[in-house]
Amino acid sequence: VPKKNIKEISTAYETALENYLEKAGLKKAEIEQSRFVAKIEGMLNDENSDERIKKEIRFLRDKISQQESELRNLERNLSFFSGNSSNPLLKEAELKVSRCQETITKLNDQIILIKKMKKEAEKVEATAETTESNEEKEVENEA
Repeated sequence: VPKKNIKEISTAYETALENYLEKAGLKKAEIEQSRFVAKIEGMLNDENSDERIKKEIRFLRDKISQQESELRNLERNLSFFSGNSSNPLLKEAELKVSRCQETITKLNDQIILIKKMKKEAEKVEATAETTESNEEKEVENEA
């Protein structure tokens, strides 16, 4: 694949995959969650997993900070509107506030999920090391 076409092909693939999964009955949120979990699993299996996980958490926290800043601005702007709830600008601003809050919640949930997955991976690794150590001791005792 020519280097200049990689992004175009990747985008087309992602779109086709998303359409297929939606037709299979998965909701967009479930698809996003599955992709995120797969991404984190890939990071956890990497040699530099600790660094990659820290970088991902930093990235998510930066996005949370951006969203919180946006939320403060939107809430400040909402205070300028009078009590007329039929104002389309007011409705739009309220919708943006709601979306920002949802995004912040989603990002926080992703950080929690990363930490949980990392902890589980460390537990599995520790169990494997303990099992391996015990097996080595048994072999030594038999000899």
